[in-house]
Amino acid sequence: MFATRMPAALAVSIALAAAFAVFTPLAWLIHHRDWGIALMPLVPLLVWAMMRLWRRLAG
Repeated sequence: MFATRMPAALAVSIALAAAFAVFTPLAWLIHHRDWGIALMPLVPLLVWAMMRLWRRLAG
């Protein structure tokens, strides 16, 4: 029972950790630094990369 759920739980944990590690510092920089607004064009690229990671983990 736990053996079948373990890969899915591991994939979700990795995806959440990656999203937290990427988007939290990015949001902080955009909000708190004057030059952070220059990072806005990077956001769609990072969302796309995270979606590819999540699809790979789902497979």
